[in-house]
Amino acid sequence: MEQILTYDYMQVDLESRRLAHELEAKPDAKFVAVGVDALIPGLIVTHELEIPNLFFTGMDSEIYQEPLGLEKNSELVLIINNKTTDEKDKIVSHYTDRGYRVNTLEPFLHVPGVKFPWEISEYVDVLEDTSETDFSYWDLHHLSTQLVNWRLRDDLESVEKYKLVGISRGGFFPLAIIANEIGKRPYAIGAYSYNDKLREQDELVIYQSIESAEEGEVAVLIDELVDGGETMNHCKNVLERLGYEVMMYSLHLKPNANFLPDFAMQKVPGKWITYDYEIERPISN
Repeated sequence: MEQILTYDYMQVDLESRRLAHELEAKPDAKFVAVGVDALIPGLIVTHELEIPNLFFTGMDSEIYQEPLGLEKNSELVLIINNKTTDEKDKIVSHYTDRGYRVNTLEPFLHVPGVKFPWEISEYVDVLEDTSETDFSYWDLHHLSTQLVNWRLRDDLESVEKYKLVGISRGGFFPLAIIANEIGKRPYAIGAYSYNDKLREQDELVIYQSIESAEEGEVAVLIDELVDGGETMNHCKNVLERLGYEVMMYSLHLKPNANFLPDFAMQKVPGKWITYDYEIERPISN
């Protein structure tokens, strides 16, 4: 019987942080998670280095989504996880041939028989409301699998064509698990806010989007937390302009949100919420 080795989230966390600190990249480098297995390492790396934006390149047997509008000759840090040497060379060549300067960050090489924690279909009942404000990787994992089994499968039963779309960065965690659980390609939409001092308010900007919808296609929009709701609402409007009908899901929902998803797994207090990938940890070799 073939033995399957499974990495734990903490192994992925520590290795991703360690490599992030060894990386020699310019401050204006763009970080790109390549494929579903790089979503969570990319989230950890960019939090560790305080990089606000994380791009995504969708890649399985082919490249099906990539960041558009990046300046040529800019530096890219490709976060590549669980890819073969040939797959790595393909994605590096794809960007170097287009004039980009490429660095790579590879937490784990592809090894047959090895699984990552986001590939585990582990179902645990989770309370709908909680007073907790700190959440571990496995807390988020169980919320994500429960979202699929409690709600998402039923909602998608009558949907013919849809894309799973995670909001970068925090939405990349549930996106990785849900994409593996359902067996669908993940897509990304990237949004960040900046303070317009003249207006004295934050303005949301979309830095990565997806292609226009086919007729009748649905975008399943996923995030880890709806706080005020402005980011999810803005992404919804962008996707609707691209022709999608939008279904919205989050793991957590704060009580004073001005805009609500179609479904949230768990209501949390209106306090600062901390996730495992945001916690400072000592890095060792």
